Amino acid sequence: MAWRVDSRTVAGRWVAYDGSDWTSDADTWPDMIVGLAQPQPLTPTGPYYTPAGPDDEVAIFLRAVRVIAAPVVTGDPPQVPQPEPPGETPGDTLY
Repeated sequence: MAWRVDSRTVAGRWVAYDGSDWTSDADTWPDMIVGLAQPQPLTPTGPYYTPAGPDDEVAIFLRAVRVIAAPVVTGDPPQVPQPEPPGETPGDTLY
């Protein structure tokens, strides 16, 4: 699936995936590389998506929408897993 993430607020910042490989502008490249192989948060505070490998499209997409300011997605992005609701907690648990 091919998709692209562009910034609404910072001209020239983008990440694109052509169905087999990703590329980005020169300024975004270091931000993408750092931490790409690590688990990517599904929400700002977790849970996390663990990449299946260095070419995991979902991990690349999750990283792109985190490093691109005010992201706009075009094309056909991957299906991102939805976070699981928390399990049952004892009635006396305080948060």
